[in-house]
Amino acid sequence: VTSESFERFVFHSLYESHDMEMTINSLLAFVGNNFNVSRAYIFENNENKSEGKDALLNMVLPLEGNFESPFGMRMHPTENVEKFHYGVDISAAEGEKIVSSQGGFAKEVSENDDYGKYIIVDHADNITTLYAHCSEIIANVGDEIQAGQMIAKVGATGNVTGAHLHFEIKDGENWLDPSEFIDFN
Repeated sequence: VTSESFERFVFHSLYESHDMEMTINSLLAFVGNNFNVSRAYIFENNENKSEGKDALLNMVLPLEGNFESPFGMRMHPTENVEKFHYGVDISAAEGEKIVSSQGGFAKEVSENDDYGKYIIVDHADNITTLYAHCSEIIANVGDEIQAGQMIAKVGATGNVTGAHLHFEIKDGENWLDPSEFIDFN
């Protein structure tokens, strides 16, 4: 059993099941019988997450560009292994403006080897959005941000194959599929 097959099992078991208790018991049995796990991700059905979450309503497209990679399992473009993709990728020319998908406050502005330069915006209802691989971050930590306000510019920083925006939506510690809340077509 590989970590990729386990991630696939966890995702499909939880995402497609309507009986959460049975799914969790199955997962615990699977883990106990197959290997020691250092981490596991639990994904909840987005339909349940959106109830009462006003921050997920009327989200704005963060970038005009080409939708390149959806949320879910995929072949990682630089590591050449199947991995779960926790957001969506939109390609555009370097320097194109990235806007906040919803109003909130700039929670974090930082840089690392994977995301490159990134910003996290904290919205109401425990919802956050992440905008990664930026060439420049315009907003500062603590800034109040309006939906549609420019917060960054497209770049190719971090672990990338070209200029694009990697965009994630989280509800607490749970990743949500951005295409459930924004039309990328």
